[in-house]
Amino acid sequence: MPEARPEVGFVGSRDDEVSWSRRIVWLLAGVLIVRVLYAAVFPLDLAPDESYYWDWGRRPDIGYYSKPPMIGWLMGVAGWLGRDSMFALKLAPGLMATAGLVFIFLLGRDLYGGRVGWWSVLLLLATPANVALNTFFTIDAPLFLLWSASLWLAWRWWMAERHRWRWTLALAACLGLGCLTKQIQLVFPLMLAAFLVWGRRRPLPAGSWAHWGWVVAGVLLFLTPPLVWNWQHGWITFRHTAEELSDTPFSALRSLRLVGEFFGGQAGLGGGLTWILMISSMLAAAVRWRDSDERSRFLVLFCLPGLLAFTALSVHQRVEQNWPMAFYSSAVVLAAARWTGAPRERRRGVAWSRWAVGVGGALAAALLVVPFVVPLSSWSGARSDPTARIRGWRTLADRVEPFRGKVPRPARTFLLAPDDRYVASALAFYLPDRPRTYCWENPVHLESQYGIWGRPAERLGWDALVITPNPDSIETVDASRAFEGWEELGEVRVELGRWPDRDRRYHVFLGRNLMTVTPKSPAAGGGTARGGGVK
Repeated sequence: MPEARPEVGFVGSRDDEVSWSRRIVWLLAGVLIVRVLYAAVFPLDLAPDESYYWDWGRRPDIGYYSKPPMIGWLMGVAGWLGRDSMFALKLAPGLMATAGLVFIFLLGRDLYGGRVGWWSVLLLLATPANVALNTFFTIDAPLFLLWSASLWLAWRWWMAERHRWRWTLALAACLGLGCLTKQIQLVFPLMLAAFLVWGRRRPLPAGSWAHWGWVVAGVLLFLTPPLVWNWQHGWITFRHTAEELSDTPFSALRSLRLVGEFFGGQAGLGGGLTWILMISSMLAAAVRWRDSDERSRFLVLFCLPGLLAFTALSVHQRVEQNWPMAFYSSAVVLAAARWTGAPRERRRGVAWSRWAVGVGGALAAALLVVPFVVPLSSWSGARSDPTARIRGWRTLADRVEPFRGKVPRPARTFLLAPDDRYVASALAFYLPDRPRTYCWENPVHLESQYGIWGRPAERLGWDALVITPNPDSIETVDASRAFEGWEELGEVRVELGRWPDRDRRYHVFLGRNLMTVTPKSPAAGGGTARGGGVK
C-alpha cells in the first residue's frame, strides 16, 4: 500500500501540484494580512463569552465548569503574549482559523489533488461561518484547527505503509488536544473506527486496530487531568453538558419551527449555495455508497452522521448553530472534489462553485462590515441588532469606575456581580486595574466557573461594590444578608442605540463589612435583610 495519496481520480502532474500550492500560499498570506488588520480596527467590545474565557485564562486549571481546559489555556497564553490587549485576543482566533485552512488544503490535495485543495479553501473562506471563526476567540477557532488537522493526519495514518507509528502518535496527540478543546472531538475516534469497518475498499492492513487502540489510549491520556478535575468537582462538566439536552415535551409545531431555524441558520452560516453544494455532495456520495471510492467514504463518514445527529436533535430542542460546524471540514472537501475535480464535470461544476464563492463571499463581506455599520444606523439597539450583545461592556466599566473612587474604603472594597457572570467578567477585563471579580452563586447549584471559584470567603471584613441588573434576584437578595449594611448608591445606564427600552440598566450597591458567605435566611433569625443596615 503506497504511503502517498492514491494516483487515481483527479490528481494532476507534479508541476500542477506545485502551482496550486504556490497559489494557496499567496491566498492564505493575503487572508492573514486582512485578518491582522481587521483585528487591529475591530470596533466592538469582546463578546461576553470571550471576556468570560479570558478570566479563565487568568486562573489556569486542568478543568473548568462547562468546557475542557484548552480555551482557558489559550486565553492565558494570548493574554500574556499580548498584555491582555483587545488586538491580541482578536488576532489569536484569526491565526488559528488560518492555520486550519492550511490543513483543509492539505486534506484536499492529498485526496484529490491541488485543484480540489484550492477550491476547498476558497469555498470555506467565502462563508459567514469562517468570518465568525476568525473574529471571536471562543472554542470554535481552536476546534476547527485541531479537527481539520486530525482529518488530514487520519488520512495519512490510513495511507501510510512505512513509519505508521509516527502518524499514530501525531494523530493521538492532535485528537487529545482537540478533546481538551471541545467534547465533540470525542466522536472522532468512533468515526475513524466506522471507516475501518464500513468505509475501506481494501484489505485492512495488519495492526490497524492495534494502532487505533493506541490512538484511543493517547486521547484518554490527554483527558486524564480534566477527568481528575471533574471527579474532584462532582463531574460538573458532564452534568452541565447533560443539562444542555432539553426535556421539553414534544410538540409537532415547535419541532417544525426548531428544524426550520436549524437548517436556516446552517444555510446562512454555510454561505447559502456553498452549503447546498456540501449537502448535495454528501447525500450523493451516501446514495452511491457501493460505487463510492475510499476517499469519498472517508469524507462522508466524518460529516454526514454528525450532521444527521444534530438534525435529529433539532427536532427536540434548539441546537446552537456552531455545534455541528466541525463536520463541515470534510464536507467542503467532498463538495470541492465533486464540483471542481472531475474533468468530465469540471466546466459546469466550476461555474457553480464560482457562484457559490460569489454568494458566500458577499454574505461574508456583509458580516465583516456589520460591526462598523450597524452601530451607526437606526437599527442600532433594536431587538434584532446582531451587534447589541457585544457592545456596551466597556461603557459599563467606565461608568462603574467613578463609584469605586467614592467608596469609604477603596483598598478594602471588592467587586461583586451576584447574578451575572458576564457582568463580572466584563468588569474584570475593562476596568483599568483588571481586578478580581466575584459572583454569588448557590454552592449546591453552580451555574458558571465563578461558582467553582466560590464566594469571596477571603474578603471577610471587606466592603463590596455590587453591580446587578436585577436587584431582586435570589443571588442579590441572599448576598445582601451577608453584609452588616447594604446601601444603594445609584444606577448605571448603558445606551445601545436609538431604542431606549433596549438600554441596559444596572443597580449599584455598597455592601458594608462582609460578615459571612453563608448568610441565614430572615426566617432563621440571622443576617441583615436587603435594604437594611447603614443608609
